[in-house]
This record gives sequence, structure tokens and C-alpha cells, in this order.
Amino acid sequence: AWIVPIKKVEKRERFIEIVDALDKWSFVDIFVLTIIMVAFNSTIELNNNVALEVLIIPKWGFHAFVGANMMSLMGTQAILYHHRQVQYHGESMIEISEEIQQQEQTLHVGEEDQQQEQTLQLKVAEGGQHQEQTPHDQKVTLASQTKTSVPLTVFLLISCFVLHFVACAVDIYEVSNTRKGVTVAVPYSVFSIGEKIASTGASDDSELGMRWIQFMFFLFTVALPPWNTILFAILFMFPMAPARMEKAFFLSEITFSWAAVEVFTLSVIFSILQIPKFGNGLVDNGCTQCYQVDSRLLSGFAILCVSTALNVSVNIWLFFRAHNGVFAVHAA
Repeated sequence: AWIVPIKKVEKRERFIEIVDALDKWSFVDIFVLTIIMVAFNSTIELNNNVALEVLIIPKWGFHAFVGANMMSLMGTQAILYHHRQVQYHGESMIEISEEIQQQEQTLHVGEEDQQQEQTLQLKVAEGGQHQEQTPHDQKVTLASQTKTSVPLTVFLLISCFVLHFVACAVDIYEVSNTRKGVTVAVPYSVFSIGEKIASTGASDDSELGMRWIQFMFFLFTVALPPWNTILFAILFMFPMAPARMEKAFFLSEITFSWAAVEVFTLSVIFSILQIPKFGNGLVDNGCTQCYQVDSRLLSGFAILCVSTALNVSVNIWLFFRAHNGVFAVHAA
């Protein structure tokens, strides 16, 4: 995306944007392990005075994998930022350089000529941002600039915000274990998973790592999706100058790239399929009726799916409209 020659810079930008949006899907394995880690933090009574305490403790390899995925996200966003600087702001620098070369050929010794040369050099130092006042410099709302329906946008953003927290609060799946005919089922929601992560450590040495995983879990699945909704609301509803609007758009784009509730939703399905295989392999004594683990999705998972689909659809729709509106000045 960054090195291979491409004839049209627009295609390169779209290519980098796709890579940036796909980077978050590398967190699927992280979410699956986190879900299984919480589900199997338990004590299994086997026989009289014999118990099996199950703990899954991630080591530094797991934390390194999380860090590598985060660095990949940051690297892609840095590439996208610098590409746009070249694509949308590099042309003005070339024009100023050509202007300087033409002026240098006609400059004569004198105070006026020296002052003119200093002015041109100052324009270069300011990165080509020195331009005469135009109507484009006025503060406008992105909704009016892109002719986006304000009532529809507000309704969709509020729906995303409210439905997200409802989906985080309801139980989305349950894990049950059967011992001597007695079945114990434990339901889980997004909030309850996050709360139980910190208690899965076996010692104080692992507490810091568990707290880090808990922080990242709440950040990616709970905090960033509604924060992305708020940023898009600010971007479309509040009047901004083009330069500030471009910064707000890039911040919204970064937040969308890091918000991973859709990745978590898919990870839940994978986890439900793997939990019985993993759990029933813990106690292999030839007695399938002695201890058996099962898992199933609950009706609340449908709410999570609807919330995720709505959130992703609205964000993608607003992203394309915002992109066209923010960079329309440069395209013109």
C-alpha cells in the first residue's frame, strides 16, 4: 500500500484506508482467549477431597502479541496521515517552489526584492498554508457542506449510542458445567466479562497483566464505539474551519479503527464453539457424565449483533460522506 507504485494517488489512499480498517480483525484471537480465560476461572470438584482448580494465565507472549497488533494499527494510521499530507497538501508546496524559482530569476538587489524573497521563504516555512482568505476558510458544518440530513444523522447516532450500552449490559451467552447430574449455568455480558478479567490471576505477579487486559478490553469494546459516535456528531454538527475539520475527521477515523465491538461479536461465536471442546478435554477419565462443559448463545446476543451492525453501517456511511466533504476543497 505504501511502497508499490500506483498511478492514481486516490487508489493508494483507499488501499491504505482498507488496510487500516482490517487491522483490528487481528484482535480476534485476543478476544477468544480472553473469553475462554474468564469462562474457565473455576474449581471443579472431582471426588471426595479432590478438586481441580482451572486458571488460564496469559504470559508475556500474549502481551507482546497485543502490543504488536497495536503497533500495526498505529503504523498504518501514520502512513495514512503522511500520504494525505502529500496528496492534499503537497501540491501547494510544489507551486510555491516553482514561484520561488521564477522570482529568483527576476530578483534584483534592493530592499523591496529582499523583502519579497523573505515573504516567499516564509510561505514555505508555513508549509504552504499561507493563502489568501477565501470562502472555504469560513466555518461551516459538515452536515450542510455534504447535504446530510441532520434529523436522520442525529437519530442514527443516538440509536447507536443507546443500543450499544444496552448490548453491553444484557447477557449474550452462558457457560454451563454438569457434575453428577447437577448443571450450573453462568451467563455472561460484555460488562461481566470485563469485570471478571482482573480476578482470573493466580498471584500478585499476574495482576498487572490482568489489569492491562481488562483496560484494553473495556477500551476496545465498551468505550471507543460510543466515543466514535460522539466524535462523528461533533464533526457533522459543529461549525469548523477546513483545517480543524480535517483534524476532527482523522481523529474520528482513528477511533473507528480502534473500536472493535464487531471483532468481539465474531469472537463470541468462535468462543462458544471452542469452549465445550476445551472444557471436556480438561477431565478425561472415560466418564462423559461425570463432568461436562457446554455453552450456548442467549437471546441478548441478537441485540449485540443488531447494535454492532447498526454501529458499523452508520460509521461507514458517515465516513464516506465526511471524507468527500473534508477533502472537497483540496479536490477543487
